[in-house]
Amino acid sequence: MAAAAAVGGASAGVVQNTGEEPLYVNAKQYHRILKRREARTKWEAYNKNPKKVKGYLHESRHKHAMKRPRGPGGRFLSSKELADMALQKQQQEQQQQTQAQQQNQTQQTVSQVQQQVQQQINAQNLNQNLNVINTANVQQVNPQTASQLSQQLLNQGVMQQPTQ
Repeated sequence: MAAAAAVGGASAGVVQNTGEEPLYVNAKQYHRILKRREARTKWEAYNKNPKKVKGYLHESRHKHAMKRPRGPGGRFLSSKELADMALQKQQQEQQQQTQAQQQNQTQQTVSQVQQQVQQQINAQNLNQNLNVINTANVQQVNPQTASQLSQQLLNQGVMQQPTQ
């Protein structure tokens, strides 16, 4: 695999590369590259143990790092960034509280308006019923015409059905 070419009086070695073109190295370095590759394969074969290897050296440092707040990229936040985040959170909570208060106020005003409208409707119905009764009393109609008048009022929805 080592093809030597005369380059300025020195020979160069060719190292197979995963790329398309061969990689030319100094002939003096070629043997050392091969030795490193052999050593690396031995070392990788030796270190592939079935036991689990911890990703950290000290348990206490790992616990401390796990408790620290992290940013969106996973890096630790500085004290200034923590203060900024706390301020933003507090402002958001205040905005939510003011929105809730505004919603409560609008609900109260809507219910008050609905009550006022209902009271006005009840008052109008009462006035209409009283007017009908007063006109019937003034005319002093006979019982047959009074019953006809009450039937007409019931049909129109002005008067409610009398309970017996």
